[in-house]
Amino acid sequence: MTDHPHQSGTPSGPLLVYTRNCEPKRPSDAQNAVFSAPSEPPSDAQNGDPQAPSKWQLQTVARSILPENRRLQKCYRTPLAGGVEVHRSPSRQTAAYRNLCTCSSVWACPVCAARLGVFRALEVTAALDRHLSQGGDAVMLTFTASHTRDDELPHLLAAHKAAHARFFRTGSVRAALADVGTLGRITAQEVTFSNGAGFHPHKHVLLLLDGSHPAPLQALEALASTWRNVAARSGLTASRDHGLRASGGRSAGAYVAKLGLEVSLSVCKKGRNGSHGPWQLLRAASDGESFALVAFRTYALALKGTAHLRWSPGLKAALLVDEVTDAEVMASGGEQDEALAAVLSRRLWSGICRADVRSDVLALVGADDFDTLTAMMLVYGLDAAGLTRV
Repeated sequence: MTDHPHQSGTPSGPLLVYTRNCEPKRPSDAQNAVFSAPSEPPSDAQNGDPQAPSKWQLQTVARSILPENRRLQKCYRTPLAGGVEVHRSPSRQTAAYRNLCTCSSVWACPVCAARLGVFRALEVTAALDRHLSQGGDAVMLTFTASHTRDDELPHLLAAHKAAHARFFRTGSVRAALADVGTLGRITAQEVTFSNGAGFHPHKHVLLLLDGSHPAPLQALEALASTWRNVAARSGLTASRDHGLRASGGRSAGAYVAKLGLEVSLSVCKKGRNGSHGPWQLLRAASDGESFALVAFRTYALALKGTAHLRWSPGLKAALLVDEVTDAEVMASGGEQDEALAAVLSRRLWSGICRADVRSDVLALVGADDFDTLTAMMLVYGLDAAGLTRV
């Protein structure tokens, strides 16, 4: 894979937001005399826990949990030909690595998931804005089913997949979707975990409607009984009150887009009510929680190869959204004003990875603070001669 910018019509927006990590890892007290954090705290510190591990540090945890994942082992660690490039956006004071192998995994890698999540969220947002501005409508259907701590995730995913296929093949559902003027749908897969209830897979389906039906929500809410029936045929139990929920308008599409953004922005946030997303599991694993280590490995292996967001055939073309693969997203450039700021020798880069300070380097280059960057390298015993400022 090369690391050249992708030139076709990709969404514009803050693609370098993924480089805003939690506050850089601080050395020991004896080292603090020569190391200081950037003057502007990275945006993830706004979550109230600036000492939380960065997505780069969580990637290191993921590598230890999934040693057989060769692409993850190389991701943002193994250089391509030449040295490692660091590009900087002056307008956002962010930085990004270039000329490195990437794994493009939204399920196992918090670093790749961050960039892919932002890009896909921008795709959904741009498409929804265009659709609504042309008089269209949108409704989001959320499908859930009961589960217990003893249910295995691969079984739950297979059952949900079968139930969804049955649901959208059912004649009454097809008739209802046609009646409300459905043009296509975007499906988002989400899985959370809690110690009490185990894995909780659920799907959010954003329906793009032509705007001709006066009350699409009521028409679609009537399909709840159909979902319960097909869920039962697939070995699941769907609640009468919560099995199928519908919400409408711009908020529906905003939530689906939020699922993409959460991949990139929730790395450092703690789960609510005992519920953990994948990156919260990694954080718990980094704190020594054995349940989280097992749960994250189960999660990553079960979801490997599946799509996070799926568009129905022809919908992207109808909404003027370019087809861009995950690999192309990872190989593309970031901000329009992004430019090469520094090159790291392969030897220096190896030391940076061993010291687990990849996030610190990005934060300091983003802040254009090369004096502190050089001092930090000396503190960690790294040869600053391998840093070439451009």
